[in-house]
Amino acid sequence: MKKILNILTLMEPGGVQQREFMFRSYSKKSYKIKTVFLYKKINNQADKEGVCLFHKKPSLFKTFVIFFKLIKCIREYKPDLIMTWGWTSNSFGILASLFYPKCKRIVMQTSTAYQYKFLKGRLRLTGTLGVILDKILGMTNIYNLNIIVSEHNLKSYSLYPKSYLKKCKLIFNGISLNEKTTNNNFEYLKNKKLIGSIGRLSIIKNHISIIKSLKYIYDVHYIIVGQGPEKENILKESKKQQVDNRVTIIENISHDQIYSFLKTLSVFMFPSLSESFGLAVMEAMSIPLPAILIEAPWSIDMFGSNFPSIVKNDPKEIARITNKILSNAQYAEDLKRASSNIAKKYDFSNMANSYLEEIKKII
Repeated sequence: MKKILNILTLMEPGGVQQREFMFRSYSKKSYKIKTVFLYKKINNQADKEGVCLFHKKPSLFKTFVIFFKLIKCIREYKPDLIMTWGWTSNSFGILASLFYPKCKRIVMQTSTAYQYKFLKGRLRLTGTLGVILDKILGMTNIYNLNIIVSEHNLKSYSLYPKSYLKKCKLIFNGISLNEKTTNNNFEYLKNKKLIGSIGRLSIIKNHISIIKSLKYIYDVHYIIVGQGPEKENILKESKKQQVDNRVTIIENISHDQIYSFLKTLSVFMFPSLSESFGLAVMEAMSIPLPAILIEAPWSIDMFGSNFPSIVKNDPKEIARITNKILSNAQYAEDLKRASSNIAKKYDFSNMANSYLEEIKKII
């Protein structure tokens, strides 16, 4: 049986890890698959089948240690194919794979080409280096395939050199929620009017815009599912806006629990400034739930400029549309219908089968 090594940057909840895990489960019958995470940022996050090379966010010196650990892992596992999921893992994984030249290489572009510009400090530096390395590696014919996950994502790479683009292939992301799963973990929420988000607590995800809008949205509780560096800032802003009694952060739920959680919500809030696809909002739309999105290049490309609940990144405007959804049943139903029609286009089995077809061509 042919062997695949999946390389991811972070062992923590998020769309990339979720998508890789679903693909891993889907393709086990066809291939022997091993997953390696470069490091783990959240102590309580586990992946029983994955190997984590470092237990926390690394210093510069530890980054080199991780790199050499990855080389050792690749040489010991002897994969026929390496699949990397995102900028950092693309750079680390492909460079490390050069020490085992027999393998083939597929990279996934899980972020837009410009997303690093939203980051700050060391994260921006790391993101910039990742983008530069990915661009250089992609121009050298080392990638056997470069998977782009949405039309907007492809558009963001459109000005890259032809030598990079010739290995790019558009394969849409897919969504898959287990509707049969029942979960009582959210019973305590059922008597509240809830709005909610799922996403990493980062600047790009822009949760603070929703926090600022809460003082104009009455009688609702805002639930955020996610972990990340912006947690303290979100909590501080909640206190500043005097809405901290109406904000709850749930750090982690399993993919099997997502459907149950989404069913407790009246509105899904997705204020992200940059996305390659928007996996979380697509899952919410598949329920279907009415969703609030921020006006940004990615949301316009994915949903169209006329999608009724794309709003400017302004707390009062976010609140106005949210209140309209909560108070106008017909408007909410129209949004659900529009959301469902979009979500139906993106089926996970189509995505996985497309990946498997490309893998067969390569190995």
